[in-house]
Amino acid sequence: MIPLLARMRTQTLSILISDLQGYTARQAASSREQIARDLTRHDALLRPVFAAFRGNVVKAMGDAFLVAFGSPTDAVLAAIQVHAQLTAHNQGLDPATPPLQVRVGIATGEVTRRDDGDVFGDAVNLAARLQSAAEPNAVWLDATTFLAMNKNEVQAFEVGQRVFKGVPGEVKVYRVLDDCIRGARLLTAEELQHALTPIRQQARATRRTALFALAGTALLAVALPLAMCRTTDPRPPRERFLADPDDLAAADAWMQQLGDELLAADEGLLQRHYRDGIIVGWLAEHADRLRDRMPFARARLIWTMAQEPLAAGAPELATATFAAHPTLTDDAALLRLLRNTIDYARKDEVMARAWQQVLAALPRR
Repeated sequence: MIPLLARMRTQTLSILISDLQGYTARQAASSREQIARDLTRHDALLRPVFAAFRGNVVKAMGDAFLVAFGSPTDAVLAAIQVHAQLTAHNQGLDPATPPLQVRVGIATGEVTRRDDGDVFGDAVNLAARLQSAAEPNAVWLDATTFLAMNKNEVQAFEVGQRVFKGVPGEVKVYRVLDDCIRGARLLTAEELQHALTPIRQQARATRRTALFALAGTALLAVALPLAMCRTTDPRPPRERFLADPDDLAAADAWMQQLGDELLAADEGLLQRHYRDGIIVGWLAEHADRLRDRMPFARARLIWTMAQEPLAAGAPELATATFAAHPTLTDDAALLRLLRNTIDYARKDEVMARAWQQVLAALPRR
């Protein structure tokens, strides 16, 4: 086993965290399908901006993004362009439709970066606190970002000293001038799509490399594509797949990861996932393309048993999934969830019998 420290490295990065304003209220007034559409649109508007300014999306957390930049100036310019793009989007909305508005916090400092791309450290924590304190359509910076950025490209003013929970001492906070945000040139759709081209090319190059390696090493025929994705492309699997829908190895890795996370989630987290509708949206959006792939079928089955075990057709879905993918009977955690589902279904006599039949019909291995 590789020592933990060998799988991590430290870097000085500018961390940007954005959060969709009013998301909780929007949830309360919207259906799950509407929420999923809002988040998909939010995702489509922001990701090209981050790519245009050489930002690496570390993770998307529903209504929030955590993005790492090598340059503090690029991070601030990306935040300004995010507001510019959302403002243009909101101008075309029906007056009854709530606008998309975000708050942005940026902090610069040394962070620890894992091989899976995740980052953590003081700069991440501080960026999160700055974002929480910022007003809608505002960009708040820590002093390190302000001092390091190119002030010929960005103008900001000092907000003052602030004390944030979990951050030692007082923090000097800066805010980008509203005039600087309003005066930013709006990047065209063509410019933003051009920024995504290198990402798509990188994903295709990764797959070509994996195929050449497969031809030379038959013993690695199953493991190598995922391994190549992990070692040559630091982006999370979901990000790679969304950038290139032909990258099915990344799709499999993402769905495997999603299933594992759902199995490990407590009841509170599962309920939050259910309310925000993100996972339902993901499964619905990619069902046509991925439904026959085992990691997708597993993730969909886990979600169904954890959240919708009494829904019409749920036991039949389970039976079909186990029949199509017999290796799932080796998944001890999945079988535990099945038995818990059977216990839960006892409140409904018909459903209880149906789920018992799922267990009885499991392929014997």
